[in-house]
Amino acid sequence: MMCLVHSRSNIKLEIEEGKISILVIENPSIMREVLLELEVQLQGESGDFVLSADYEPVSIHKNLVLVKDPLAIDCNDKKILTKLYQNIADEEKVKYCIERDKFDEAYLEYLRELCLLSPLPLVYDQRLSLAELLKTAHVVIDHTIENYVESLWLYIKVMGDLLHIKVFAFVNLKCFLSNDELNLLYKQCYYEQKLLLLIESYDSPYRTDEKKCIVDVDGCVIYC
Repeated sequence: MMCLVHSRSNIKLEIEEGKISILVIENPSIMREVLLELEVQLQGESGDFVLSADYEPVSIHKNLVLVKDPLAIDCNDKKILTKLYQNIADEEKVKYCIERDKFDEAYLEYLRELCLLSPLPLVYDQRLSLAELLKTAHVVIDHTIENYVESLWLYIKVMGDLLHIKVFAFVNLKCFLSNDELNLLYKQCYYEQKLLLLIESYDSPYRTDEKKCIVDVDGCVIYC
């Protein structure tokens, strides 16, 4: 179980497998303040949010991702691709040492031949890093999925598998999902043991698979 606490607002969210945690903030100014502060802490700055795992504090920016615009999820942002290329490079060193030497030899020979086509004196890198090769080849995660819930799930899986994110926080995600789509996403999170936190501006009908913390228009905190 993980717990997210905001001491100034008296918000305490227990985020665990088998239940979806919902934070409803009905007061716009409090919503703005909470999101801005959380975003600052995700950049590594200090603030009033504390994230813990089994009652031990952990780094927020290493364990939580905040998606403010659920329609703009990007499985190929710079942080994701950097980690992806690093993982592939680590695997290459273990499994493809000989193949890489053969590739470099063929690459350099071909490059030498190409450079002879020009009358000008040319120089070039003797060896490209694998990250440079992957970037040049435009190796990215295939996210051409028409189903929106599948796209959401791919993003969650990528962030969890590559960056080891533990808590996935989405702002007003319920505005974009039907009840059936919400059911599907919840089931996927249960099955894969992903921790989902929905930060919503408005309350929604009661569900047995959710637990809520509601900050009403007066700033009072209600748990249900």
